[in-house]
Amino acid sequence: MAMNKKARLFALCLFLYCILCSPSCECSSSEEKYYIIEVNTFLIEEGRDFNAPSGRPSKVVELQELGSEGADLLINHLNIASSSSWRDMLLQGLERDKYLANRIFSHVPNSTNLTSSPLETNAFSAPVSSGSEMQGPEYTVTVSIGTPALEQLMGIDTLSSLSWIQCKPCKGCTSNAKFPLYVANQSSSFRSVPCKNSKCPPLGSDPKDFQSTCDNWGMCTFTDTNSLAQGSEGDYITDTLQVGKNAFEEVYIGCAYSFTPSRKLATSGRLGLGRGPLSLVSQNADGQFSYCLPNYLSARTTGSLNLGKDSIPSSVKVYTPMQKETKFASSAYILGLEGISVGGQRLSVNMQVPGALPTITYIHTAVMATQLVKPVYNDLRASFEEKMKTYAPAVKPASPFGDFQPCYQLSNITSVKIPIVTLHFKGNANFDVPAVGTLLQVSSDVVCFPFSPSPNDAVNIIGNVQQQGITVAFDNLNNKIGFGSGSC
Repeated sequence: MAMNKKARLFALCLFLYCILCSPSCECSSSEEKYYIIEVNTFLIEEGRDFNAPSGRPSKVVELQELGSEGADLLINHLNIASSSSWRDMLLQGLERDKYLANRIFSHVPNSTNLTSSPLETNAFSAPVSSGSEMQGPEYTVTVSIGTPALEQLMGIDTLSSLSWIQCKPCKGCTSNAKFPLYVANQSSSFRSVPCKNSKCPPLGSDPKDFQSTCDNWGMCTFTDTNSLAQGSEGDYITDTLQVGKNAFEEVYIGCAYSFTPSRKLATSGRLGLGRGPLSLVSQNADGQFSYCLPNYLSARTTGSLNLGKDSIPSSVKVYTPMQKETKFASSAYILGLEGISVGGQRLSVNMQVPGALPTITYIHTAVMATQLVKPVYNDLRASFEEKMKTYAPAVKPASPFGDFQPCYQLSNITSVKIPIVTLHFKGNANFDVPAVGTLLQVSSDVVCFPFSPSPNDAVNIIGNVQQQGITVAFDNLNNKIGFGSGSC
């Protein structure tokens, strides 16, 4: 009896500790893991109207002076600059996810045919920001290109190897770009790339994505046939790229002058951070980089993108080996997802696709919500919903929001207890999804579980909602991906 009293007293103390921890706290016992979260953690700052345009101007990062020391590149989220309502932006994000997934899955064979295969400079960095447009990247950085330097707002993309910008004159370029179009012949450091250059043929992350040809003058051009910049054409060039305080000469980049259909994005182009030989990571960052993506709901928070040998912080202590699949995009970052736990209890679902073939798991910055193969997604959703009935019995259910379910109404309460979702990767790398990636606000008093079923029975995608506020590190030199605690 005395032991029972002690156990109850310990549980009460733990609960009170979690309640007092602000704004959210991770708690655990021998059998369960959960967050106690203040409801206002989910709220968009500055009283944003969920049904009316915000009209908030976008934040422009000022060009930093050149120097020998590295500097943070700020990451921002373009959603905070959109004129759309928050609800509309989320719906657009879900539609954009489907578009991006279709582009990604174009690399993927049917599961019945899927086979597996064996698997000194200072860091420089940049601020990272975020986006609501249908086909656009969620997070952006501001860099400068050319001489004199011209600022450009670039989406960060961990799937693509080819970095590209809109070039003037341009057919189908966006009219919503935040910065002037780049004009190649106005830059004294611009150079065309001859077809005889060995770097002309392997454009992009996969030969199926980008086709390179020669123009009448023997210079390298490209056509995007099937990647995230589908429908673009342009010249392959080199120019000086300034990232934070570091300027790099003769960086290979696509100069896109035609889009079919026309672009509708506020970005100038895309910063390719994939594993391919022509990505910015391979060209100038010595194969290593890390980022911290800011919270969707905060207008004040910015993240960071750090590149180079010194770019991985000491807070990153958990690593999983990069996987390699020959049937997939060669520049993609692929993880070995071995299991999922909810509230400390591991799901019993089989992580393999039919036929005992491996399920491929991408990690991607441009996809919003994590997508899981249907058997895993169904088990995860059911387990989370069941745990919520125990953890938060007073919380009322709400209608689904697109693919997001379950959803909950949080009116008239100040805090809520939710189970922690843990992703178990190869190498005993366990990643607790942050609270802001476990429930996402979709209206003024409703939050939803922001996971979706994958349209492909062999592919998972870890989206950026679940990566908010933590450090993700990519070490191509040692073929591993790491996760670190902390906030942006």
